[in-house]
Amino acid sequence: MVGAWLATGAADLRQFMGMEGTLKWLVGRLHKLMRLRMAIDSDEIKSALVGSSPVWRAALERLAEASFAGGNVLILGESGTGKELAARMIHHLDKQRRREPFITLDCSTVKQELSGSEFFGHERGAFTGATGTRAGAFELAHGGTLFLDEVGELSGSMQAQLLRVVQEGSFKRLGSNEWRKADFRLVCATHRRIDLEKDAGSFRLDFYHRISRWICRLPTLAERRTDIPELVESFIRDHLADRKDAPPQIDPAVLSYLEKRDYPGNVRELRHLSQVLAAAAAGSDVITIGCLPRWELDRMRDTVMHAPQHGWDEIIREGLASGIGLSGLENRVAQDAIRIASELSGEDRTKSAKLLGVCVRTIQGRLAAAKRREEHAKSAPNGRLDRSSSHRLH
Repeated sequence: MVGAWLATGAADLRQFMGMEGTLKWLVGRLHKLMRLRMAIDSDEIKSALVGSSPVWRAALERLAEASFAGGNVLILGESGTGKELAARMIHHLDKQRRREPFITLDCSTVKQELSGSEFFGHERGAFTGATGTRAGAFELAHGGTLFLDEVGELSGSMQAQLLRVVQEGSFKRLGSNEWRKADFRLVCATHRRIDLEKDAGSFRLDFYHRISRWICRLPTLAERRTDIPELVESFIRDHLADRKDAPPQIDPAVLSYLEKRDYPGNVRELRHLSQVLAAAAAGSDVITIGCLPRWELDRMRDTVMHAPQHGWDEIIREGLASGIGLSGLENRVAQDAIRIASELSGEDRTKSAKLLGVCVRTIQGRLAAAKRREEHAKSAPNGRLDRSSSHRLH
């Protein structure tokens, strides 16, 4: 029966056990949902984790639910999807931990020979070069949250060493026989699918279960493309926060390109590109296509050149059928390309030339030639247009 309900898309089920009990349960569920929505709609969360797409809000609700419930959290997601920001969100919403330290340790940068000291700390003389005592990550995170980034990079032996402290909060510094206690909340993150690797035996099953009371997956930017305009505006506004006047507007053509572009580096890559655009638009009130760096223009050009051909084919067929020869087609395309480049660059001749990959003089020559052809057509017998140069393609 339950399987049939789930197959219909139902996500929360309860068997009817009387009106009073059912209403009490329903009120509780609505109260919980309202609390989650209020949390992710708070100014602190909305400014740090930007986006309003359904898939992104669902991920934030899951993070908020884990924050309120307590317990260790495992955050899965590709590089650049915002895993550390998500971990900070959990810390911020946890009323028991939020006023205490948030300690970050990147497991991918921890050297094997120093890993014990990084996690547990050490006493003076514990090893060569240990000239003093040092507190490790677990001890520093006492009362607060410990964020282990890229936990999937830990070796099997290191995972085994962490079992006791993750489960009981007990550990010894290197070179000490004294057991210490640390009360912390553990949040781990990885770009690897360790939920699959543990089944294959490449990640310890016992360690996996200790760190994953809650599992939250962050969507890629490709799964939340509708958030791109909002993200770009936020990144540009943050980058130009010291600027006294209003941040520049973004030309629709630029937003259209950014929405269609692929982002292997996800939100981090989009943020870097947005910052480049903001810097290029310094002193201007509009970010145009001309603000894109050369490598992005080359990327855009490659996209256009590999686009489906049926649109071009129809234009050429129509032109040839109406008597326009090769020269006329070339002139028409060049003239329209200059016009569109001028629109995209805000009538800036230098930026137009950059977009077209030519010098300003070439544009001036093309425009002068087009004007001569137009004057010649007007002076033709009976006012007939020269179809080889001035026929408009639709």
